[in-house]
Parts: sequence; structure tokens; C-alpha cells
Amino acid sequence: MKKTISRIRHYYIKPKIAEFIVENGIRSLPVDPFELIRRNKWPLRTYQYHSEKLGISVRDIIDTYETEDAFTIYQDGRYSINYNDEITSPGRIRFTLMHEIGHIYLNHLSEFEQTVLTRSGLSDAEYELLEKEANIFAAEVLSPFPVLQKLGWDKHTTIQKYCGLSKRAAISRVAQLLGATNNNGQQNKTILNNFYKYIYQKKCTHCGLGLVAENEKYCPVCGNSLEWGDDIKMKYKGFSLSETGKALLCPKCNNEEIHNEGDYCKICGTYVTNKCAGETDLDPHGNEYVVQAPCDTVAEGNARFCVYCGCRTTFYQNGLLSCWEEEKKGMELGPGRVGGGSGAGTGARVGASNTSDRVLVAKK
Repeated sequence: MKKTISRIRHYYIKPKIAEFIVENGIRSLPVDPFELIRRNKWPLRTYQYHSEKLGISVRDIIDTYETEDAFTIYQDGRYSINYNDEITSPGRIRFTLMHEIGHIYLNHLSEFEQTVLTRSGLSDAEYELLEKEANIFAAEVLSPFPVLQKLGWDKHTTIQKYCGLSKRAAISRVAQLLGATNNNGQQNKTILNNFYKYIYQKKCTHCGLGLVAENEKYCPVCGNSLEWGDDIKMKYKGFSLSETGKALLCPKCNNEEIHNEGDYCKICGTYVTNKCAGETDLDPHGNEYVVQAPCDTVAEGNARFCVYCGCRTTFYQNGLLSCWEEEKKGMELGPGRVGGGSGAGTGARVGASNTSDRVLVAKK
């Protein structure tokens, strides 16, 4: 039985958007509609293709299908998307294609028994409502509300840059965000979980480290402030640690028999847990005093500094990790330059950490 529609079905659209994002593995921005179309095996044709094949003008296609931008055909249970490649705005094309994907995923053609959505096939009211639903779908997939809100993106230039929208669409999106209440708790949570790494990716503009960190403020390698960024540059090496921050092998003598409850190597006496060491200094008489007490945060195997308070870690303080500038220079010069600090022995395992070939993921 053919469906009818009398209002925008937010109760239906919002879960479908979250479902689409999860099913298609969308975890970062900008979203590529061309890749989504390819992955879902929907045939994609241009107006120019049809123009040359049928021997008609692009204007004829626009007039026949009553749309300047794009249309989707549903026939024998299969979809095909067709778009106007003479449009010069990449952002407009991206939104248009996601709009057509919205028609498909929201079952507009199948449930409303249409081979092509046109004004002549539906009442004006129905057509406008389905168009609005597809627009909502496109906007929320290309620029998900909870992601923009979490990142604090409320300027159209930022949304245009990171989401790949046209200026007009980005300005419209800002207006929608400022006026929205968006109480779709479960759908928002689902989307945020999918975008977790993207939302919390951070970088250090000083040493170039990239990491995923939810609450951390300071770079664990050089101690400078972190900022959000998706252009990860450097991956500093370190020691393999247990979940409690204890080295699996002694960082100095390579002893494999590390006591589960002890903090020192039984062979060379090295402190084998990497954590915040606080800061100390010397008074005019040469006496050491505490400048900042350690917060005891367990650190990663390559961390020279605490990500929460910015103090040095025990491995860096004890010379087991070299200065980050030295390691960066070594990586830029090529293999063979990276090693332990002045206190590291020949068996030091700097560079053997499992963080050496992945983006560092900081834990709370």
C-alpha cells in the first residue's frame, strides 16, 4: 500500500541517520558521497552522459526530470543516481549526492511507489516534505550535529572547511545549529561513539606529535599545549608498558623478570614505572625543593611529560628517554639515530614500543 506523509518524520529520520553512519563506517570528516555510492554499488551517471547517449541537451534532461541538480531512478528493486556535472561548486555537488542517498536510505521511492521523485508524481505537499527529509539527512551525514557541537564549530567558515559544504549550505547549517534543541540522546551518543577518535584527535604544533586524547592538555613528548587537529605528523617511539605503566622489560638492562608489585629492576635498580614525577628545583644553597608535587598519572611509554599537569615523567627525569628534539632530528635524518637518553644502557628498548607504528591513544 502506498504511503502518505503529512509532516516531517523526525522520529524516523534521526535513527536512520545514525544507522547509516554506523553501517557505512563514517568516522571522520569530510564525508565522501562518491565513495559511499561506490561502496553501496549504486550506478552513478552524469547529465552529460545521458545527453551524449540520447542525443539531447542537458537542458532537456533538466526539464524532463524537473531538477537542475540530480535525480534517482528506482526500477526493479535497484537504484541509480544521476547528477548534473555542469554544476561548478564541489560543495553543492556533495550535498546534492548525499540528498539523493537520503531518498534511497529513507525508502522514499520504494515506500511511496515512485520510480523518480517529481512534482508530477506526488502532491506538492508530499514532494516538499520528502525533499526536506532528504535535506535533513544530507546535512546530518555531511555535518553531524553532535560532532559539530562537541568540537564547538559554530562558524560557517569552519564548517565549510572541514565538512566540505558550500558557503551557502554552511551558513544555513550554522543557523540550524543555533536554533536547534536536538534532544535525540541515543542517536547522538551513537554518532559520537563513531566519531570518537576524530573528535579527540590532538596535535602538538611544537614537536609534531599526534594522539587521541579526551581530557589531556599537554604533549607527553615535549610538554607544550595540545590543540585539536587532523594533520598528524610525528609518532615518537618509546618502551612497551603494561596497563599500569610498568615496563615489560627493564628500560636500562633489558631484564625480563620485572616484579608485578615492585617498582625497581632487581638487576640494575632502575625505576621501571613511567608516571608523573612532579617538578623540583634547587635553592641558592643547593638544596632541592618541590616546585610541583607529582599527580601520579601513569604515562605512555614514550611520554617525557605528564599530559595533565605538564611535569616531567620518571623515564625522562631518569634519562631513559632522550630529549624529543634529538629523536625528531634522528627520524628526519633516517634510521639509526633514535636511542635512549644519557642514562640508558646498551640494552635500552627505546623504539621497541607497540606505539611505534600507531597513533598514540592516551587513556584517562
